[in-house]
Formats: sequence, structure tokens, C-alpha cells
Amino acid sequence: MESVRICLHTPILVTTPIHLVNVDMKFPHLALAVLVHTAPALANGPSELAQTDRAMWPDPINTADLFDRASRFEIAAFTAALAPLDAPNADLAALTGVKDPDAASVKAWHEKTTATLAANFKAASAACKADEPLCVELKDAASKIPDKYKPWFESAKTFYERYAREQLRLAGLFGRISSEILPLDPAELNGFEMPDKSFRLTFDDGPTAKGGHTDKLITLLGEKKLNGHFFVLGENFESRQKKSGDVKDLFKGQCLASHGFKHNSHAKLDTWRDSLSSTDALLRAAFAEQKPFHWRPPYGQRKKEAAGYLAKDLGGAKLMLWNIDSQDWHGKMTPDGMQGRVVSLMLVWRRGILLFHDVHDKVQKALPGVLQSLDGSGVKWLDCAKDAV
Repeated sequence: MESVRICLHTPILVTTPIHLVNVDMKFPHLALAVLVHTAPALANGPSELAQTDRAMWPDPINTADLFDRASRFEIAAFTAALAPLDAPNADLAALTGVKDPDAASVKAWHEKTTATLAANFKAASAACKADEPLCVELKDAASKIPDKYKPWFESAKTFYERYAREQLRLAGLFGRISSEILPLDPAELNGFEMPDKSFRLTFDDGPTAKGGHTDKLITLLGEKKLNGHFFVLGENFESRQKKSGDVKDLFKGQCLASHGFKHNSHAKLDTWRDSLSSTDALLRAAFAEQKPFHWRPPYGQRKKEAAGYLAKDLGGAKLMLWNIDSQDWHGKMTPDGMQGRVVSLMLVWRRGILLFHDVHDKVQKALPGVLQSLDGSGVKWLDCAKDAV
């Protein structure tokens, strides 16, 4: 049997048997009950969601120095959560929650992540002053947490243990179920290629019907003088255009991008090229002045040759994944937890592509808090049209 993810973006009727299997509890913080299923289901979210409340962090993050301070502490907490992977003979099945995990993918993710965290900690320490907390070597950081920050640190470790479980599970499955966790082609974008403290806003699955969540979100972005990439589904875009005829006005100031025609996995879809080309044609017909239209695979599941097809056959379009997943589609995710999660991961990764969904209202509730908490921190929200992808 194969461990799989069942996506909760939309309801799925499961007609084949599903069994819950409890994995080895050698490392209980990262152990997980996983779905084992005989059918080729698509994707699902974690059973124990990583969300956090920033209220426990005792300092503001409204200057560049305070952003760097918070970044050092977040990186220290995440590094501590990853320690079990460094143990000799680490039990990957227990750590990933996956039966027969792809050891090579787990290793690749771990090496990439530890190298990124080390580089980010160095960047966050570059302007350290003598009296600044946690201006130490990363290997010593977890043992040097000042008393003022210890309550936060214990809470943060729990958050990062859960977040690590999410990431490790994707890595463990990567050999048979592709996702955003690792690249299939060097041309793919995932956010880690971006400059320090630079971030992109992206929104999937729309547009909604006129007057719905997409309209409200775009109004909010306009008020905040921000924009982003809207990865629309071809069938939703076509429906909105036919019923309302207002897509030009709706997406004014935003950047259109493709999510394929229907929200299904493109990893094993024989007609994946048709899905991309038909959606691209719809967008070109409505927005002839904008090109290319980048593509994001639903669930992050795609074929290795997709990036090359986009570049060669769809006008130089790029395959854009993400590295900061708000998990806003998840029923257990609250707007406050989502805000805390996004800000914490921005502090850890220090750059990236943020994934939201404009078909839900949580982003409208959480995004203003994210923006307010980072005001003055030196974070740059990239312009989807002016800042090169």
C-alpha cells in the first residue's frame, strides 16, 4: 500500500478502504498517524496543523534590527526541532510519518534546509551589536536563550516540530508524489531564489463569482497598495467572464497566472499540456498586454518536463511553486493562527513566495495583521509586474 495525501481544498468522496496507521513513537514530537490508502488520491494536509500566536513573542518587529533579532530566535527554534534528523540511524518512517519514505528526498530536503537556516542566521546576525541577544553561533543558540524569551521558545519549538513534520512528510513522499518540497527542474521558482527580505503574494483557485472573496481581496490589496499573482483555474475564469464579463476590471493592477483548467493533479494527467495551453489561451484573449502567464500546479504536483514546456511553448512562462504555505484552506486553521504562521515562516526563510487562496475569506482577515506587524521592518513586498520573476 502507498501513503498518500488527500486534498481538503474540495470535498472528496472516498470509495476505497482507508486505514489509520500509527507510526513508531521513537520520536513522539514528529510521529504521525498517516493515511494509508490503495487508491491514487491526490493530497492532504497535516493531521496536526502548525499554527502559532505571535502574542508570545515579547518584542515588536517593526525595525530592521528587531526583524533580525526575531529571525535569529525563529531559526534557533526550527534548528532545535530538526535535531532528531541528525541522530545516527534516525528512523525516517517515524520522523516523516510515511511508510517506506524516500530517503534520498528526505536527505536532500534536510541538507538544503540546514544550509539555508545557517545562511539566514548569518544574515540575521550581520548587524549584531554587543548587547543584542542571541548573537552567537547557530549551534549554540538553543542553549543561549535568555530567560525573557524562554516561554516563547518552548511554544515555538512545538510549532516548528509540527512544521517540520509537515515538511518531512512531503519529502518522504516526494519519490512518488511530487510537491513544492523539492524542485524537479532548476528553472522552477520556489521562493528561495529571491533576495533577502523580499516576498511575493500569490493567490490560488479563483476567481469567485462577482462580489465574492476574490473581489473583496483585490479591494483590500488596492487599499494597501499591493498586488500579487492570481493563479486562476481556467474553468473558473471562463465562467466569471461569461457570466459577468468583468475580468479586465476585476484584475486591474494584479497579475494573472494559470493554475491549469481544473483543480486536479497534473503529475499523472495525460492531457496536462492541454490544460495549460487552454488556460493560457483564455488569459491571452482577455489580457493580451500581459505575458507570459506563469503556471502553478495544483497541489504542487507536476511532471518534470512541465517547466521546459512552459518556457518553450507558452511564451517563456515559468513554473512557480511556493515556500511559505499559509494553510488557509485547512478547516483547522484560524486567521490568528494563520497570521502567526506566516510571520514566523517569513522570519525563518527571510524571503519567499507566500501561498494564499482567494476563494476563502481567511486571507482577508489575516493579511492586514501580517502587514501591520511587519511595518517598518524592511520587508519588501514585490510588485508582480515591475519586479522581475
